[in-house]
Amino acid sequence: MPNHIAAGGQHTCAVLSDTTVRCWGAGNASQLGQGRSGDSSVALAVPGVTGVVQIGLGYEFTCVRTNAAAASCWGANPSGALGNGGTAIEPSPAPVALAGVERLGDFALGHWHNCVIHGGGTLSCSGDNSRGQLGLGHVDMNDHPTPTALSVNGVERLALGYFHTCAASDDGSVHCWGSNGWGEVGNGTFSDEPVPTPTLVSGIDHPLQLAAGQQFSCALLQSRRVTCWGDNRNGQLGDGSTVFHTAPTTIEGLTDVVQIAAGRKHTCAVKSDGTLWCWGRNDVGQLGDGTQTERHMPTQITDLEGVVEVALGDLHTCALVDAGAIRCFGSNSNGQLGDGTMMDRSSPTDVVWP
Repeated sequence: MPNHIAAGGQHTCAVLSDTTVRCWGAGNASQLGQGRSGDSSVALAVPGVTGVVQIGLGYEFTCVRTNAAAASCWGANPSGALGNGGTAIEPSPAPVALAGVERLGDFALGHWHNCVIHGGGTLSCSGDNSRGQLGLGHVDMNDHPTPTALSVNGVERLALGYFHTCAASDDGSVHCWGSNGWGEVGNGTFSDEPVPTPTLVSGIDHPLQLAAGQQFSCALLQSRRVTCWGDNRNGQLGDGSTVFHTAPTTIEGLTDVVQIAAGRKHTCAVKSDGTLWCWGRNDVGQLGDGTQTERHMPTQITDLEGVVEVALGDLHTCALVDAGAIRCFGSNSNGQLGDGTMMDRSSPTDVVWP
């Protein structure tokens, strides 16, 4: 039975109750961990991986953390996104050696970069830095295959977008950095010039969770409400408009939220009553409301109940329900919905377990 899900660009994975992993969808870069390339429209067991307590998916790569405080990654590795010291594709799960790390905490994967929280709340990042998303204080086109420590401390939570990064610290502050063309850094400005140094996001105190999409960011507040900032051309900020915001803007009417997730240009929230609410781009049914109509405000997905977790990919969405099933919707061009077909779905469909 699955107890945790994650979504990447066009692939999806689940951690089962026995701590093993299954993945499905795009496998062009070996992101399914099968030791070879190739898509799958049904869930496949990842050989040799067990004891998993956390999983994260980037655009075409996958990483897991085990109960032994170790990490393994596989898939595409441009600019050293896997953090394993190289840039070659890893067709099978391979250990990520993090020298000097006492305790491996949470991690998050972006489009082509990843960041890891270490013991004591220190943070290191690796991969693409073309928009300053590694937080090194500069922009460059070099590979960064080895994790580099950042100047932020006490980090408790992470969210990585396409080309930007956000972190919440134990003092209650939130800092973001990287691309800021649509205000996704949340510092009240927008510019084609990246923000390569961690920058304070004002108005947020001790968030419960962070989420980052392609060019926007969101935070789940202590009040169980959601605030978002950045690109809003498809209504992904949920404020009823398509006007972008350079600072956090709270979504009216959305309360009692327990989890948020961001996709490429859509957003979803799970409420305490197990209902799922989504908004933003919907051209291939990724909102799951049975239509392809773009929504600028949170819309309840009435075909789902008992939702305990939601994961968003580029153009697809998957929900884990309390009965142990996974139901997905949206783009299925590579089998990322896991229903045994490659047909797009605008309503929830069950993942097939071979």
